[in-house]
Amino acid sequence: MPVTPELMALSGKNANSDNYAIINNSKLKRFSRWLFNDARDVYVKFLLTHPGYTIKSPLADIKALLGYNYLEGFHLPDYTPALPSRVNDLFYPVEWFWPYLWVSLLAAGFILATNLRTKKRVYWIIVVFLLLSLPQLYLIWHGDALDVERHAVVMNIQFHLGLLWLAIFHIDTVFTNTPR
Repeated sequence: MPVTPELMALSGKNANSDNYAIINNSKLKRFSRWLFNDARDVYVKFLLTHPGYTIKSPLADIKALLGYNYLEGFHLPDYTPALPSRVNDLFYPVEWFWPYLWVSLLAAGFILATNLRTKKRVYWIIVVFLLLSLPQLYLIWHGDALDVERHAVVMNIQFHLGLLWLAIFHIDTVFTNTPR
């Protein structure tokens, strides 16, 4: 990678910073060629040869991926939330993210461990649904580490929706299996 002072001045900024300087600045032409011709292969080779980094780095930003406050993070003009803030905090906790994450993962593990032996295939569908959010987590983080929150919206919804489905089906199982 050709490193120049002009490139280092862009460090930590988005690709469109300084009027797309990466593409438009003549002093960055060598870098621009490297970026479009070789960067992808170099990055993939780096990820394959550094599995510790590849696996651990997205987990270090798990709160940015699953607990980002979208209402405050993105400034949208004339936006009114569909849900009251207390209801939104219940589904997408920001302030109490870590207890929510651990309790929900433990509860999901318990529900799955007790219900996967049943003949209800819906639990297997939910397991697949939840497990598919894991590769998304890695693709999002390694695909654009500067803007993970924006790209993580779909994965965030998928993860929370899977947990919600799991809870609803478990409650249904508990109430329909009780003797009356």
